[in-house]
Amino acid sequence: MVVMMMLLVTGCATTSVETRKPLTQEAIIQLAKAKTPDSEVVQRIKASGTVYRLSTVEILHLHESGVSNSVIDYMLQDYADMVRWQERQRCQVDWYFYGPHCYWYWPPPPMGRPCW
Repeated sequence: MVVMMMLLVTGCATTSVETRKPLTQEAIIQLAKAKTPDSEVVQRIKASGTVYRLSTVEILHLHESGVSNSVIDYMLQDYADMVRWQERQRCQVDWYFYGPHCYWYWPPPPMGRPCW
């Protein structure tokens, strides 16, 4: 029993969770000022795992600071994709998607959960 507990504790201790440092908007502005190619900036955003919920003021600030439209478009699209993914996670198996909406199968399940 003691050996099993040691193996269990050791296994949990060696399991590492990858932590990624977020890429700030200011870092993106610095990359733009350094004339970093858009593809590399987007790759760094992807690698950081950062998703940006940009306000109109933030979009204007990024644009005025030299961040290209393609990078800003990626940031906006990535946020929209994340929201869609989260919505799909809320729906159970008895729901299906048609376009941006989810519906239930008829007859409705007894314990179904709506998407809204």
